[in-house]
Amino acid sequence: MSSLPGKQRNRMTLAEAEAMGRRDRRRILLLAIAVVVLGAGYFGTRMMSSADDAEDQGFPMGGDEGPDGPQILTLPFDDDELLAQISDGSPETRLIPSTEPLEGLLKYSVTLQARNYEALGIREVDAAVAEELASDPASHRVEALRLRGRLARLVTHKSDDPAIGERHMGSIELEGGGWGHFACLRPVEMAVDDYVRLDGVFAQILRAEAAGEMREGPLVAGRELMRSYEVLPAPTQEELWMQLLREVTDDELKQQSGIPHEAQWALMAFAAERAEEIDWDEAPEVNSDLLNTIAQGGDFFRGKPMRLPICGNLGAWTEEAGENPLRLERVTRGWIGNNTWRGSTGVIQYLGPFDKPELADHDGEARFVVARGFFLKTVFYERVDGRPGRAPFFVMSSVEAFDPPLDPTTRQILWGVLVGTVVMIVLIFWLLRRDARSSKELQAELVRRRRARRDRQAAAEAGESPPQDS
Repeated sequence: MSSLPGKQRNRMTLAEAEAMGRRDRRRILLLAIAVVVLGAGYFGTRMMSSADDAEDQGFPMGGDEGPDGPQILTLPFDDDELLAQISDGSPETRLIPSTEPLEGLLKYSVTLQARNYEALGIREVDAAVAEELASDPASHRVEALRLRGRLARLVTHKSDDPAIGERHMGSIELEGGGWGHFACLRPVEMAVDDYVRLDGVFAQILRAEAAGEMREGPLVAGRELMRSYEVLPAPTQEELWMQLLREVTDDELKQQSGIPHEAQWALMAFAAERAEEIDWDEAPEVNSDLLNTIAQGGDFFRGKPMRLPICGNLGAWTEEAGENPLRLERVTRGWIGNNTWRGSTGVIQYLGPFDKPELADHDGEARFVVARGFFLKTVFYERVDGRPGRAPFFVMSSVEAFDPPLDPTTRQILWGVLVGTVVMIVLIFWLLRRDARSSKELQAELVRRRRARRDRQAAAEAGESPPQDS
């Protein structure tokens, strides 16, 4: 049978076959590289930690170095000869302060800050400590002490030392019982009957008249007398709500009142001491609708307990609480957000009467939190980019890190992608090797056929019968 006219069989040449093999190998190699890149990108995305959301959104962050911060340098008081001039071993010698040693300790107190007193192991003076000091005053010289209580006497004395100028002295009825006396450098802004505190160093035992009687107690030399507060008992819910309604108003952009001190600490006292009285299962859960309603006016919600679901920890830090009526050393502040909160705000700002430095790990174990707290007011803050931001301010009774349970589906998908990638790579290399073998076989077959054609042509020219292809 002859071929139809116009129909010519296209036969691939050796060069064309080799070119096609090279193109196929390039395509397979590019596919392999793409699979590897996609797999690496996927795993890299899963393993990379997210950027600092709080910084990205411009929340004001704060905090200090914390209790484990830089080492504090405290200069020692090394003038033993001056201390030896103090005479307070008998009731008679305790009636007059030793002026020169006292003024030397006053100048030394200028070198001491709050961290220095912490490093020195400052003790608060009460009746028991005062008795201990009185029993052996010489062994306690320059010991760091804190006086806190009601100011009962205040006098000012001129000093012959130009570095002192005036020394301000007085007596304090101590919070823990007993009496203490003080000397300080800075003028006193408080008045008799105010609650005060002084951090300083022990000078001597002194007897001085206060509240109509002679009072004996330790004389402490410090830099300044500061305002303090009586211990605040936690109010009842009814008392708390009435106080918040009287003292707290939401901030407006052009009228911002800040956080009222007494109202804040009353709510802090309740959150610290009486939060367990709340039926938290019945407390509303914070969501978009609740936050948008609060933004319209927070009077109805002031001091009301609320639960926060699983939320993102956008930033947290601890800081020194300063002088406060709860006697807290440190408090925790932070920001919490949730992607499901839409509308006027997607974040809240909080303050908690607890010290939880572990919440600062908001990119690690404390990435998510659950919380319970009480709404106080709506506040404005300045973002990093200068624009005003608005957020509800909560006082929290608890903020706990939430460790999400491991989803086996995600792990299975990851393993599936890994196994699939390995199988794909192995398959690609096997296909490449098979293609190479096929290319060699094709090349050998084409060479054999070419030789057979030449042999047949040579035989035909010689008049011999052509050899048959095997």
